[in-house]
Amino acid sequence: MNKQNWETELKINALENQLLINPNNADAHYDLAWLLGMELGRYTESCTHYETALQIDPLNSAYHYSYALLLRANLKEYEKAKEHIEYALALNSEDGDYNIESGELYAEYYKDYDKANEYFLKALELDPLNDNFHNIYAYFLSEHLGKYDAARHYYQLAIDLNPNEADHHANMGMLLEHKMSKYDEAKSHYETAVLLEPTFADHLINLANLLDSHYEDYEKAEKLYLQALELEPEYRRSNYDYAVMLNDSKGDKNKARYYFEKTLSIDATYAKAQKEMALLLSTTYKEYDTACKYFEQALSTMTSDYELHVQYANMLDDHFSNYEKAAIYYEKAIAIKPDAPFAYQEYGIMLENRKDYAAAIQLFEKAIEVDPDRSESHLSLSKLYYKTKAEAKLILYHYLKATSFGSAKRDLDFEKSIGYC
Repeated sequence: MNKQNWETELKINALENQLLINPNNADAHYDLAWLLGMELGRYTESCTHYETALQIDPLNSAYHYSYALLLRANLKEYEKAKEHIEYALALNSEDGDYNIESGELYAEYYKDYDKANEYFLKALELDPLNDNFHNIYAYFLSEHLGKYDAARHYYQLAIDLNPNEADHHANMGMLLEHKMSKYDEAKSHYETAVLLEPTFADHLINLANLLDSHYEDYEKAEKLYLQALELEPEYRRSNYDYAVMLNDSKGDKNKARYYFEKTLSIDATYAKAQKEMALLLSTTYKEYDTACKYFEQALSTMTSDYELHVQYANMLDDHFSNYEKAAIYYEKAIAIKPDAPFAYQEYGIMLENRKDYAAAIQLFEKAIEVDPDRSESHLSLSKLYYKTKAEAKLILYHYLKATSFGSAKRDLDFEKSIGYC
């Protein structure tokens, strides 16, 4: 047990002793509920103590607010959370925290952004010097309304009010990096967050990811990932993000595999890691049976991942000759993204190999329809037209299209066979 949990357990023991003396001590039930829920994640016990506190003192707005926070943020019981936060506001509508919690509830669950905005602005009106309110509102503006300049303004207000709060800098950095492509400024804020909280893994990972993806400073990024892993070796994000860098940037497939597998030992349901394992096993290690398992696990969650459907279909076709199942996944990919050419092209190749030339031609034509400059599809169509003895002008037209776009190399043997020299 770490020191923080040990201290929490001491407080819990003290509160439980108070309740042995006086079971109707509402504040003791409330304090115990908070510690059990927010500190230790023992939600069922926490709910029991909140309910007891509210039975004893049903008009205590703070009890309703704290219970609503637990229900929304931790248990995702939104309707019940709404009931309690509305009760809290009915008892005290001038409390900024209650308005903030209402705003978060309406933004997160009900998607009623106008109403959420009203609550957030009311909170800021009540407590304009509360840096956390500005931080929360900035996140809402960025993630739900797409108002990035306004979000930046409110993050800056939060930083101005409390420049030593690392989370404000981290959130500003994420906005600048991911929404505004202002990498140097993002880097500066990430570095400040690390200086303020050097033992917080997420700050280290944010900076490492930016150094990896934008600055290609793999040595410094790796040091930061390893620092994060030393701090929290069982943290899913540390293991997964490090594995991605090892796989994509450093090409260290064996080490990447180790950390992807470590990620899945921490969270066996993590779809991103399942996807990476599927691709790694099918391309690098040729472990197709195990890759199948990971493909299907990932796709059960990532149902709208277009490329993953095509990649799985390709493996089913190439390595298992399971054409019927491959066709299902090609068609799912097309349904997900009918305006993308990749699935049409790959599906067409499979059907051509099975000598279903008419269907293959339709798919190559569809790939060209959605992407008229796709050299690969023009070349496939030209060669298939030649194979099926189509008109010479069609064969030549698509061959010239393929080679004129630059990505398809000239095929001199094919040129001779069609009389183009």
